[in-house]
Amino acid sequence: MTTASGVWYNLALTVAGNKITAAIDGAEVAAYTDASPVLAGRVDLASGFYYTSFDNLLVEKLEAYVPYYSERLDSLETHDLASPPNTKLVYTGDWYHRNGEGMYNYQRSLSSSAGVGASVAYTFTGTGFDIMANNSSSATLQLTIDGHKVSSAEKNWPTSAYWRTSYSLRGLPLAQHTVELEVLAGTLVIDSFDTVAGPVADPESIDLTPVTDALAATADVIKTENFSDAQWAAFQAMRAHAAAAAADSAAYGLDAEGPVEIAARLGATALPGAWVLPAVSTATWKGQAPELPTTLEATEADEGITSTFPITWDLDGVSFNTAWSTVTVTGRYQHLETTATVEVVPEGLVYFADLNGVASGLGAGTSALGYTSPAYLAIAGLADSAGQPLLNDKPDQVYSAESGWGHQAYQSNGTTSSIAYKGVVAGAYDKATTTGIYSGQNSTGALTTYTFSLPAGSYALAFMSYSWWASSSRTTQVYIDYGATRSTTVLDTFTLSTSANTSGYLGAFPVDLESAGEVTLRLRATNAQAPMLSWAAVYQVIPTAVAVNPAVATVAPGRAAPFTGTVTLSTGATNTDVDWSVTGATSADTSITDGVLSLGLDEPAGTVLTVTAAAAADPGKTASATVTVAVDKSELTALAAEAGVLEEDFYTADSWAGLAPVLVEAADVIGDLDATQAAVDGALAALQSAVEGLELKVVGLEVVAPPTRTVYVASPDGGELDLDGLAVRFVHADQSTSAVLAAGAYEVSGFSLAEPGAQEVTVSAGAQGQVFEAGFEIVVNSPELSLGVVVSIRCVSGKAYLGVQVTNTDTVPADLVLTSQFGSKAFSVVAVGKKATHNFTTALASIGDGSVSVRGVGSGGGAAAPVADRSVGYVPASCAS
Repeated sequence: MTTASGVWYNLALTVAGNKITAAIDGAEVAAYTDASPVLAGRVDLASGFYYTSFDNLLVEKLEAYVPYYSERLDSLETHDLASPPNTKLVYTGDWYHRNGEGMYNYQRSLSSSAGVGASVAYTFTGTGFDIMANNSSSATLQLTIDGHKVSSAEKNWPTSAYWRTSYSLRGLPLAQHTVELEVLAGTLVIDSFDTVAGPVADPESIDLTPVTDALAATADVIKTENFSDAQWAAFQAMRAHAAAAAADSAAYGLDAEGPVEIAARLGATALPGAWVLPAVSTATWKGQAPELPTTLEATEADEGITSTFPITWDLDGVSFNTAWSTVTVTGRYQHLETTATVEVVPEGLVYFADLNGVASGLGAGTSALGYTSPAYLAIAGLADSAGQPLLNDKPDQVYSAESGWGHQAYQSNGTTSSIAYKGVVAGAYDKATTTGIYSGQNSTGALTTYTFSLPAGSYALAFMSYSWWASSSRTTQVYIDYGATRSTTVLDTFTLSTSANTSGYLGAFPVDLESAGEVTLRLRATNAQAPMLSWAAVYQVIPTAVAVNPAVATVAPGRAAPFTGTVTLSTGATNTDVDWSVTGATSADTSITDGVLSLGLDEPAGTVLTVTAAAAADPGKTASATVTVAVDKSELTALAAEAGVLEEDFYTADSWAGLAPVLVEAADVIGDLDATQAAVDGALAALQSAVEGLELKVVGLEVVAPPTRTVYVASPDGGELDLDGLAVRFVHADQSTSAVLAAGAYEVSGFSLAEPGAQEVTVSAGAQGQVFEAGFEIVVNSPELSLGVVVSIRCVSGKAYLGVQVTNTDTVPADLVLTSQFGSKAFSVVAVGKKATHNFTTALASIGDGSVSVRGVGSGGGAAAPVADRSVGYVPASCAS
């Protein structure tokens, strides 16, 4: 998940036995099962190189687990401190006991077995214990509980640090026990015994399924010659323990870790002896589960006898969807386990060559695997069972013109043969890593090749290049040659190296052959490191699966529905090249074309059709969809529901009268279980027409927007309004509105551009036999009178006089009034171009700042006479000498 800086999150870690889960804000984000768990220790919160804060740390007990050890016993504590001392640990055989060890060893002591047959017995009260040790190896142990030999195949866990759990025993009844561990192979190291004694907080939370399943599986076990008296007694004792645990887990002292161990021990005692199941090697086609054996013949190691056991394979969560992967599957019979190694390959395989995967050498001085490649045997067996044997009858060979297939390698000149065979890598066989070939020359231009002879057709060539020495970076170019023509096209370039964090490269490339011939994979080195090749294969490009979407559909008579067909090819690519068909139809008009299914109107409801998509390249690969024919009333039902809640008062009487009977008819069709699609469609069309014919009542008119121009200057001639921008619409009874009316669909009145002032303009429009009105406001201003005003201050005998001169610059005579703080002066009929002058006496030696107001009214009177209101300021002045 993505987290953000500065945000608090709730992190919850749950450690239950060897399983760890992590959740953030209640959502699980990770889960991990630890093969070597640390079952005791401290809680540590830490982060990488980030600024991380922790708060509100809470450590809680899990209700089904025992949280604490009841006793910790050092490996040298053979007796406790009671008086007299009680026996605790009893060592027999050869042991190496050391004291004065490092500070990280409990009590600075350590005990190690020194040979086969060494044993240690521990007497304690509890339900189990852990052995802590720093031990890098694993030992095979025989487990004896209270005198009964339970298992001779116990294993401890290798550990790499102090205070790690090396062996764990759980599921004993809460009582005193003596448990003995005898070393059959390897070395057992002991630092301390840590006892578990319960009880758990909530016994009801424990999953008892493993115990009840084991009891059921062993219910029919009877004593045969395979059981000694001691072995039969051990089995009977274990069954009694398992039954007690299942009947009353609280009284038994069971915890969450016990059921699995009880089941395993019951299975082991029900099958006495050291039985070994063989491993299985097989193959399967990509996307298909393998055919695994239902029984296996097991061998008892001590007696050398064999027996056939039914095997249950665990396929939960196992995927076989990745071509060329190797998948491991676990199989079980009671406590016995084995594995099946499954090679996953694409269908249409014609060659699979496992380079150097042969029992004996391929030439003088060559390395040999020593046995035939398990991968080749499994894949060849799969091809044989499909009736299409591989064209190569053995895992690998050197190329020869006679056979037409095999490997080769060359020096950089491209002609000198130089094949090097990788020595066998120890461990379980793997087709990519165990062996292979490479050019014997580490040089730019060195070649490793593989050639196949093929008939005409479409193929893909796949191969694995693996570097056994990834510390030396090697870069390789990929070519594919058809016949004798050497390709100059580099299909890919890859680098194998430790620094590139990859040691293997899996390639797959198309090959289209118009005629039969040889195809050669050519790997060319581009640095001084030889190209490597582990295996190579060729498979036909064929359809492997078809899918139809949707897989289930319901379609009404007379309707159409689209389907998509997807073909998956053996290369992993997909296409939509399918042929369509439909079966089960009774109507002659039902058909499918290009994935579109069209049903005839007379296709009966209830008919079930099958739509099939077949891969055009392989008609045998098909997928189908199931189509149920059903009358579709959904549109009619939805529209009737909408019309049923309409209010009559909102619509005109005439239009409403057309809806009522149609709505009744629609309700009848909806309620008719035998209604045909034609009847439904007819009722739907009639109802749609009636709804569309409804006419909302008009109850008013509103001005959505006034004209852009709402301010005018009065003119004696009046004039018309500029209506640009005016938007008017009707208001309906349901408060919805009509579209904006077009110009000419309304009239305006109630204004005069000859009269100054604010005016309400009336807009009127007719609808449904009525006239509706709305309005907007305009402002008519008086014309502006043109005047020139000059204000001055002069001094006479130490006194200031305020002089005002007004010039009539308009085209009509004007009456003037001049006003200051020192008085006012009126002038009548100042002619055009004439001046009116007045000096206001202040009787002051100086005056401050102020202003003079001038009002002028054009002569002639009337509302359209021009008017001027002017205010002219002046600055302070002093006449003092």
